[in-house]
Amino acid sequence: LALPELERAIAKEPNDPYWHLYRLTTMRRLGMPIDVEGVPSIGIWPGTLLDLHVGRTTPDEVLGRAETEGRRAEALFQLGVQNVDQDRQLAVMYWKKVIERSPPSLIEHAAARNELARCSP
Repeated sequence: LALPELERAIAKEPNDPYWHLYRLTTMRRLGMPIDVEGVPSIGIWPGTLLDLHVGRTTPDEVLGRAETEGRRAEALFQLGVQNVDQDRQLAVMYWKKVIERSPPSLIEHAAARNELARCSP
């Protein structure tokens, strides 16, 4: 349900990197192929997360650039999203780290808890 809204948001604000990040996250969770066309390449955060989704950077580089608590939570959450279809155990590990290492006030904390609930049998 979110994807059409995110695409409208990008049409209105194409330079907002977070709209692109949320769209990529949604596409991955829906099992859709990632469309790299139109994904901006920016040198600042959250550009590193966009680069992760489209294959322009590595997980180690993402974690190395996540120098604040909030950015580490974002990075770990997105690493979980990136891996859930290929390696569910790895994704679960990343989401557990978000919960263990970030305050409950961060949206990634709640999102990681939700993803872990979805992964439970």
